[in-house]
Amino acid sequence: MARLVLWGSTGTAATIVHMVLAEAHADFEVRFIGLRAGDNRRPEFLAINPKGEVPALVADGTVITETPAICQYVAETHPAAGLLPARQPARAECLAWLAWASYRQAAAFIPALLPVRTTREPSAHDAVRACSCRRVAKAVAFLDTTLADGRDYLMGTDPTLPDFYVAMQLRWARKLALPLGSQAGAYLERVLARPAVAGVLAAEGLA
Repeated sequence: MARLVLWGSTGTAATIVHMVLAEAHADFEVRFIGLRAGDNRRPEFLAINPKGEVPALVADGTVITETPAICQYVAETHPAAGLLPARQPARAECLAWLAWASYRQAAAFIPALLPVRTTREPSAHDAVRACSCRRVAKAVAFLDTTLADGRDYLMGTDPTLPDFYVAMQLRWARKLALPLGSQAGAYLERVLARPAVAGVLAAEGLA
């Protein structure tokens, strides 16, 4: 397998893929672009991902986009990392958590972090953020209750794909000054303390 190339921007969903690649001990390199500078709209990047979005993973000449798809690709091509259960029903449960994080949770966060995507009327931004934060808080409360059974990670004693997704989202929740709850807070610190994750955050200037 040729060396993987991750195109991303710091502190975005690309960071989730960066964590997964590091946790899987994959052979990869990261090429960062500036979203605020409009690098994602430049012809050079659009030639890689016509969607103009990060992350994008170049694997053996194929460009894979969308965070959950990239994460699943990495897990399946690096099975020794154990990031995606091989057998059912554990595999389906893991993918359900991944879907929850990538669809339900992501949709809740975007208006809070980027209200301009919902409305260009500045006077409405506070209301949009407030509504979004209520949805995020409800999801965090659900997560806190789920983790109260004593599990270390979403699937039990070992981390899997959705843990990196959810941990990144909990960092965003903390950025929004939302309470995490004791279980979710401890879970976040547990994921962030993993050497691979800590290394990624340091490399992206997010530590």
